[in-house]
Amino acid sequence: MTLKFHDSRKNAGLSLIETLIYVALFAVFVIALVFFSSKISSFSARAQVISEINRQGVQSLKTLTQAIRNSSAIISPATSTSGDMLVLSSDETVTFSLSNGVLYRTDGSGPAAPLTYGDVYIRDLIFHNLSKSSTSGSLSISFTVGNATSSPTEVSHSVDFWGGASIR
Repeated sequence: MTLKFHDSRKNAGLSLIETLIYVALFAVFVIALVFFSSKISSFSARAQVISEINRQGVQSLKTLTQAIRNSSAIISPATSTSGDMLVLSSDETVTFSLSNGVLYRTDGSGPAAPLTYGDVYIRDLIFHNLSKSSTSGSLSISFTVGNATSSPTEVSHSVDFWGGASIR
């Protein structure tokens, strides 16, 4: 006859120390997951800001250069001078101006239409009239596009744009 002993520790479950170790490992995993998620979110927000700044800057520069090419004369700035407002003559007067960081286009006596919008601003807008007296007209354009941040935790970014165009 053999005696059989029943070991009650095999079916007892987890000890307190084992449970604490598993909870600690799980907590470290959750903290790491939250950290990486927040980093990915901030990288995504930064990419969106940069994309919007680039998109509006390129679009503004294309609009300005196209208007210059399609105009018949440069009214302002005068030849060999610089200014922060551009006035062109074509079928009607076309004016580009900057107000509170927003670039506006005004056709004739119509209302000013914004070319930039949202949290994007334009600053340091300069038009250089490079025309000579015997030429049809050439301009260089430079400006900085950035995003308006309302708190230090938001992404801040700006890009310089420059270009030129001549009347056709």
